[in-house]
Amino acid sequence: MTDLRLKFSSKCFNGFQKIYSHYSKVTNCEMQFAIYLPLECEQYPLPVLYFLSGLGFDHIDFIEKSGAQKAAAQQSVILVAPDSSPRNTNIPNENGEWNFGIKASYYINATQPPWSNHYKMFSYITEELPKIIDDNFSTLPGERGIMGFSVGGHGAFLSAFKNPCLYRSLSTLAPVCDILKAPHSAHALELYLGPQYDSNWDEWSAINLASCYEGPPLHILIDQGSADKYLKAHLFTKEFMEACEKSGIEIDYNLRDGFGHNYYFIKSFIEDHVAYHARILHRFQMKNSKF
Repeated sequence: MTDLRLKFSSKCFNGFQKIYSHYSKVTNCEMQFAIYLPLECEQYPLPVLYFLSGLGFDHIDFIEKSGAQKAAAQQSVILVAPDSSPRNTNIPNENGEWNFGIKASYYINATQPPWSNHYKMFSYITEELPKIIDDNFSTLPGERGIMGFSVGGHGAFLSAFKNPCLYRSLSTLAPVCDILKAPHSAHALELYLGPQYDSNWDEWSAINLASCYEGPPLHILIDQGSADKYLKAHLFTKEFMEACEKSGIEIDYNLRDGFGHNYYFIKSFIEDHVAYHARILHRFQMKNSKF
């Protein structure tokens, strides 16, 4: 069992907000994650919902700004928010710019040194972290969902499309629907993956993965603000939805009038998203119950 170190704990609604640190064998450094534990998990196991933060944000931003704990308590789901990148890796300039390095892992596995020594966030969030959560907390193994904001939304897409049976539910808020197309990500991806035409960038394209998805039936909830300054040039929502239509992925898309690309938007609709996941996760829980 992984050695977890409790860094923070506070009563919050009908449960506890906690932050743990641990050494990650995948990222080869100390990692942190936030976890909200409703009091019910002291009596019986609960489903788990993961949240991936956007570019420049982290798990602290989410637990302090989103208000998601209230919904998690009401819906009886454990809520997990990993940090958005490795830290303190001693990679030169890891904290030098906003669009790569700390808080900007893009939730992929880097292949180029020195980043490849630590920046394996995709494997961390889809392999190592779920096992840590299931081994150390009162969870229902297999009953998990994932959601994300902005680049974290793209990370949620990657996680679900590349692991078709790992998550029961999927949703995003103002997702970047393809980091390969987004103008802010090209420099970081070249550092992580190498020159675009010398490496397999396509495996990290949510649009490409959606267009050839062959997993179990999948339904996605997407909320987007109409006043989002990134909507036209950075998010590629239309192209993503067209790719999903080709492969039979169902999308419930809501364009929210007047909302931007920020935590005010997240706070306004996070309860809807937690409730959406809870309906699916608890439905599977009841279906598979022996009682």
